[in-house]
Amino acid sequence: MFWALRVFTAGHQKQVGPDLFRVFYTIWKETEAEAQEVSLPASVLERIDATECVFKLSSSVKTSRGVGKIAMTQRRLFLLTNGRPGFVEVAQYRDLEDVKLSSAPFLVLRIPSLKIRVHGKKEAFEANLKTETELWNLMVKEMWAGRIIADQNKDPQYLQQALTNALLMDAVVGSLQSSKAIYAASKLAHFDRMKLEATMMVPTTTAETLKHKINPSVELAAPQAVDVLLYTPGTHTHIHTLVLLYVVRTMC
Repeated sequence: MFWALRVFTAGHQKQVGPDLFRVFYTIWKETEAEAQEVSLPASVLERIDATECVFKLSSSVKTSRGVGKIAMTQRRLFLLTNGRPGFVEVAQYRDLEDVKLSSAPFLVLRIPSLKIRVHGKKEAFEANLKTETELWNLMVKEMWAGRIIADQNKDPQYLQQALTNALLMDAVVGSLQSSKAIYAASKLAHFDRMKLEATMMVPTTTAETLKHKINPSVELAAPQAVDVLLYTPGTHTHIHTLVLLYVVRTMC
């Protein structure tokens, strides 16, 4: 958190000034108080778990599912519709498929929006979050990654830490109020960074397999040249890595 705030200080000082920290702490406490004051109607409370709390509410925005405020709990995102408050579930974090920045047409303009795809649903959820879009993109991705890592390790504390990171992002952006704010907040995306790095890593089984010399001419009377070597890694749903070797022999 302090590193993120230092991004804004001149010359990347090693210390965060007392004024900046005071602003940060004030916004943190105000956000906490606002979350505690959120009063959900009974019709909404019966749709979420008793242990769930709303930690972040967006401004009232237009979405593909109606107009309202997007609510973030420790388990899901949902839309709290305007007028007579109603509940429209957006997604539980473990069901997310893709989260990305987008834009929606408005007259001759394009409004910044957040597009969310969910497993099992054909239509994406899109919210015209305008100036809040980049912050919500960071926060939702961090919660998504935290959920994945919590499930992999069977430890809910990872999700709790992801929630803390997301709320720190919110406070950092509120404190800095500059073009550097989102960049600074992105430094707190610990679990999203872990998730990204994990998808780029070569599985241990694959790495060990590739270290060994493979003789395609074993059990053949004479050595054969390998014209094509095709390697296909396993997907994330497989425990073991699949290595396919195709030996193409020249036909006379």
